[in-house]
Amino acid sequence: EVRNSTDIVGYISSHINLKKQGSNYVGLCPFHNEKTPSFSVSPKRQMYYCFGCGAGGSVFTFAMEYDNLTFPEAVSMLAKRSGINLPEADESEEAKRNNSIRARLFDINREAGVYYYTMLKSENGRIGYNYFTKRGLSEDIIKKFALGYTGKSGGLYRFLKNKGYTDDELKMSGLFSFDEKQGPRDKFWNRVMFPIMDANNKVIAFGGRVMGDALPKYLNSPETPVFDKSRNLYGLNYARYARKPYFILCEGYMDVIALHQAGFTSACASLGTAFTGMQANLIK
Repeated sequence: EVRNSTDIVGYISSHINLKKQGSNYVGLCPFHNEKTPSFSVSPKRQMYYCFGCGAGGSVFTFAMEYDNLTFPEAVSMLAKRSGINLPEADESEEAKRNNSIRARLFDINREAGVYYYTMLKSENGRIGYNYFTKRGLSEDIIKKFALGYTGKSGGLYRFLKNKGYTDDELKMSGLFSFDEKQGPRDKFWNRVMFPIMDANNKVIAFGGRVMGDALPKYLNSPETPVFDKSRNLYGLNYARYARKPYFILCEGYMDVIALHQAGFTSACASLGTAFTGMQANLIK
């Protein structure tokens, strides 16, 4: 019902420019960089296919790949778009434990964000809190961007283990280093923390700025099953709702946050990498 109620041409054209060509619609593929359109959408079959990279599928597949969603999330989003009420799922604790690894990683990142924010507001996080306030950030903007702090104790590992996450899951999260002799260690320590959220407000990674002169000054999460830095923009989860006819592209986290505090809510930033075609396509 959800699929039949969603016009794939209408949905995909809200993300990329499509032009009618014969009985199909064509455009530049959003999943790889190209100058000549090889991305085709068939309204008759309600399918898409890229002759350049081989990406293809239904409207659900597009939503999952473009917006980094699981299948249930894609169905839910498209159902809301079409005004269809889905039956509520009664998730037991066992069902939650059996969720996909992606769902578990989203949960780990969310819990880590809570931990970092709680640390920032504690006495042990005073150095981090003072750093943000000296940079002119208000209490409201600190809360809005869920800024945090992590100390030198390596407490995140113990915190998440007590939540029931396994070493394999924690290793996949990119938040820890595992050494045969020293065991697991928090990858981020003595840093103020910036949660990185996707366009749907899910925490997918973190950036951290060291307190002091240690190197590297900024450290980002490595790429994981839920984080591809070339396909995300910091602050886009807020900037996409700014209702402005433009985006302000910044260099770093603090630039974005300062601009949002000053009222320039269409600001976003690339994630410690050269500005990519995928990021340009997101803005487009």
